Amino acid sequence: MPNRATVGGNLVDASPAADTAPPLLALGAVVDLTSAQGTRTLPLEEFFVGVRKTAIRPDEIMTAVRIPAAREGTLTAYHKLGLRKADAISVISVAVCVTVADGICHEARIALGAVAPTPFVAKEASEALSGSALTSETIASAAALAAKACRPIDDVRASAEYRRRTVETLVRRVLTEIAEGGSQ
Repeated sequence: MPNRATVGGNLVDASPAADTAPPLLALGAVVDLTSAQGTRTLPLEEFFVGVRKTAIRPDEIMTAVRIPAAREGTLTAYHKLGLRKADAISVISVAVCVTVADGICHEARIALGAVAPTPFVAKEASEALSGSALTSETIASAAALAAKACRPIDDVRASAEYRRRTVETLVRRVLTEIAEGGSQ
């Protein structure tokens, strides 16, 4: 029997290293949680509450993951660092979604995985880009703030210090790729 998985299952598992979580967080996704009493919608940022813990109630199931339509000028990028190419657990993952008009970043979301108890949006790093051009200086500042937001652990895949330093490098790399027009 082949391996099977779903986006919803990956999210409900709530692994800090879940591959789908950072891109969906960066895109501003919401989830629908349904019970006999009805459906409630929750921003994905509020869904993860701890290591393998979610805000889903015992009587609910996830029935939808919804991603808002991208506005004109929205650019995205994702990078996963693993120990091997295939389906390895993430050591670090970075997803970025920015909306740029007239050379100025009007909205930004930098999401990180495997560097804290939950996948999360690095809010200060994201806010540092808003209202600015994507210059090497603003990119470096946002990357440093993303690394500062991390709360990584030491485990068999990497040390906490390695994760923190590598987050800064990967965020810088992904934002530079976007600034140079390499992702959409």
